Amino acid sequence: QNFETMYLATVSAEEVPDASYIPYVMLPSKTLYAYVASISRHTPNMEANPLASVFFVDPKRDTWAARRLNYDCHVTILQENTKEFYKAFQLMKDKFGSIMDVLRSLKEHGYMMAKFVPYKGRYVEGFGKAYDVNPDDLDE
Repeated sequence: QNFETMYLATVSAEEVPDASYIPYVMLPSKTLYAYVASISRHTPNMEANPLASVFFVDPKRDTWAARRLNYDCHVTILQENTKEFYKAFQLMKDKFGSIMDVLRSLKEHGYMMAKFVPYKGRYVEGFGKAYDVNPDDLDE
């Protein structure tokens, strides 16, 4: 949870890849949440194809040997009037502040909460140090 954003890779219904980055929060259960706009390319991609890859990179390390973590995730778009939505929204508001209320008020952009559940991953410590990781090990 040392990062404010994660890189996101999705694929459209037409099988066109897209890369972007989004702010997120992570629950102790290792589930990740992001508040995404319907006008962004990744949101309709996730609605059409509920799989995504998320990527975290340590910017303080050497470019060629930076520590990085990649997780493949199942994605669900949450219904707004649910306990899970409100819990995730409050966590995002705690982390990012009043901008969350501003985003929620922008009805024309159709913001919604995406839930990412990691199911497999890969951690790279540096040159020649790559490891398959379990989603339960996100804290390590």
